Amino acid sequence: MDAESRAKIERDFLPFVVKPGRYVGNELNSIHKDHDGLVRIALGFPDLYEIGMSHLGMQILYHRINSLDYAVAERVFTPDIDAEARLKSLGIPLFSLESCTPLAEFDLIGFTVAYELASTNILMMLDLAGIPLRAADRTDEHPIVMLGGSCTFNPEPLAPFADAVFLGDGEEAIIDVVDVLKEHKSSIRDERITKLAEIDGMYIPSYYDARYKAGSFSGIEKLNDAAPDIIEARKIDELKSEYYPEKPIVPFVDVAHDRLAVEIMRGCGRACRFCQAGVIYRPKRERRADEIARQIKKSIETTGFSEVTLLSLSSSDYTEIESLVSSIAPRLQEQHVELSLPSLRPNGLSPELARKLSSARRTGLTLAPEAGTDRLRKVINTPIPEDEFLGAVKLAFEHGWQVLKLYFMIGLPTETEEDLDGIAVLLKKVARYMKQTPGKRTINITTSPFCPKAHTPWQWEKQAGFDEILEKQKYVSKNSPRSIHVRYRNPHVTLLESALGRGDRRVADVIEHAYRNGARLDAWSEHLKYDVWIEAFKSCDLDIADYHKEIPYDAPLPWDHISKGLKKDFLIREALRSKGLDDDKHSDDEPEAVLSPMPTQTKSPDSFGRRTRRVKTQSAIQVPNSRIRVRWSKSRKHRFMSHLDNTRVFERAIRRSRLPVAYTQGYHPHQKIAFGPPLTLGYSSDAEYFDIQLASPSTSEMFDRLSESLPTGFKIIQTKTVFGKTQSLTALINLACYELHLPMSITEAQDKKIEILEKQSIIATRRTKTDIVEVEIRPGIVEIEVENDGDGTLLHLTTGMGNLSFAKPSEILQFGFGLSADDVLRLSIKRTDLLIQREDQRLTPFDIL
Repeated sequence: MDAESRAKIERDFLPFVVKPGRYVGNELNSIHKDHDGLVRIALGFPDLYEIGMSHLGMQILYHRINSLDYAVAERVFTPDIDAEARLKSLGIPLFSLESCTPLAEFDLIGFTVAYELASTNILMMLDLAGIPLRAADRTDEHPIVMLGGSCTFNPEPLAPFADAVFLGDGEEAIIDVVDVLKEHKSSIRDERITKLAEIDGMYIPSYYDARYKAGSFSGIEKLNDAAPDIIEARKIDELKSEYYPEKPIVPFVDVAHDRLAVEIMRGCGRACRFCQAGVIYRPKRERRADEIARQIKKSIETTGFSEVTLLSLSSSDYTEIESLVSSIAPRLQEQHVELSLPSLRPNGLSPELARKLSSARRTGLTLAPEAGTDRLRKVINTPIPEDEFLGAVKLAFEHGWQVLKLYFMIGLPTETEEDLDGIAVLLKKVARYMKQTPGKRTINITTSPFCPKAHTPWQWEKQAGFDEILEKQKYVSKNSPRSIHVRYRNPHVTLLESALGRGDRRVADVIEHAYRNGARLDAWSEHLKYDVWIEAFKSCDLDIADYHKEIPYDAPLPWDHISKGLKKDFLIREALRSKGLDDDKHSDDEPEAVLSPMPTQTKSPDSFGRRTRRVKTQSAIQVPNSRIRVRWSKSRKHRFMSHLDNTRVFERAIRRSRLPVAYTQGYHPHQKIAFGPPLTLGYSSDAEYFDIQLASPSTSEMFDRLSESLPTGFKIIQTKTVFGKTQSLTALINLACYELHLPMSITEAQDKKIEILEKQSIIATRRTKTDIVEVEIRPGIVEIEVENDGDGTLLHLTTGMGNLSFAKPSEILQFGFGLSADDVLRLSIKRTDLLIQREDQRLTPFDIL
């Protein structure tokens, strides 16, 4: 993108949108390359930045592509509603984060489709990029659009929008894709797609067509003789260390899962009958514990994250889980880094594992009993006895977990009222354990309606309707103890997910109709427009209820041409076995398909219930030369970061630099660091301050390390030791100085200055969290100076805060200088100093020490 277009984004787009940090792309460890001569890949995640940056798969692909010297990968996410409207009004095409390059200029756009309700987001992103929504309408001037991810294992609802769909593990395949584009860069579009079709796991939708009979799907027909009858999903045999980035991108803004995610295992040997992930990620493959530990050590050093999560479908099934936790917990505890296992089977939490996890700083514990009775858990092939589940709950409480999260499903096949009662009975027993354990405890329950998924034994099952789901949710809620927080998934989300997940190619028309009538960001409750979707089905002469019906076992399925290695007759056998209609054991040619429950891990009795003893340490305040005041700056590059974003930057830089910061006591210790007055979003600064308490005497070398660990654009300017007691920076500082260039002549600015200073009162409107109020800002205007610095009219403002009243620079500019609110947002404002006014003296925060 040229300099003028980039300046337009910074001037006219970023200041006007909510959370502009989503669209900046200057995060720590992000990669910026010159595009000249390189294969250019845009990695698209069809949801907001906060969700996409929590997805490990995207980080892996980003790392794999950018490790090549002949390719570049950049990221793009779905803009929020306000940003979409702003881009359209300005005529700015959707752009990548790293270089602001319009998506249409890339060689390929690869979308990771992780859930069905992201479908309209893909269309929104293509539309904003000026790329035809349908593959049939694209020309040689357009990039290739490829889809991948778990939702593409039934690719048909999105098939008309995709030039290619990749199925399976992508770590090696993405290199194949880049190589094809490199070798055939000058070829026409169809030739490049033909070459991509030769890659294992690649499905080309235009090589196939769907057939219908009497209004129902009747099969897939090949249009290209060279196309395979069945597309086999690709798998890798080994999870190599080279696949995983040691320097993952560290978001500056808050994201859904703001932590270091480390995959320890892929696949699952449990074969729960409702679980699609267990099928599409099979077979089970484990990483070596020493390689995982090495990655965690290196990545904490390069990111500074305060939490590590060990990712897999069931972390407790990882063979070396106890030895792994033993090896990493001491170091993480030393660095005050939390350790979490987000997916844990109740019978996988052994006393020894609980003890080892409790030795590290930890988050809440998540357990998934899935159903309320032993009978139904056996039906879904998760045969965890109630006493084992309750034993895990008791173990968690005894080892100090304060937050427990439990997941249940409702609307499962064969479910009865007794099974729903079982959920309530189980929760009452959990609540009883909670009352018997000292300390405050929180239990959060999530109940999700069953949704039949492609490639699972229950893919043929009926989807429960809205009224049935709602009735069951109310029943569970009514009978659950009040001390437990029960949350429910919106039934409309499940109904849409079911229809899209089992849809045929006709559903593409529904998706496009819904998008053109306002559907987008459907996974977010505040944006879901279920009535728009129902109208879209009707407009396309389809009934959403038809996609919720039970499907006969002999009926053709829209995804029959996609394979993950399990035969259809085997899945039927498994479905019948779940209903007690077929007791035959599975054949030997179906590995990992049905497994007996793994034995509960047991350890010696002496480890049960053991608590980690807290060692009292000398208060850090007693350490000489250990409380330090720091002045720091933030460049214009990072002006769209909020105050909380800034604090996270320093928290992580402190951890990366191994600065010996002191921590608070308690179950969730945090760094002893206190920042001065917050800097307004959109401002840069030369004079920000914080006080930090160290656990050992300060040296200049320590803060040199900290400065080197900060992202480019942040800088440590000065440090000074704080002796004795002193007020907080926020209480002390009562003056702030700013500078900016005014969009007016020096003469006009001088006249405005005189006019403002002569006024006794200036009323501004100020938005609070709940209202818009009128405020008097004249007492907060302390000084105004203007000068011509060669680049225009430079304004110097000194404003009050704290005990000297308060006026925002934006308010002075709008209600004093007469600028419009939009003109104010476009200005680049810098805070140049923070001062302490004491009678007739003006002191810096260092002067008073």
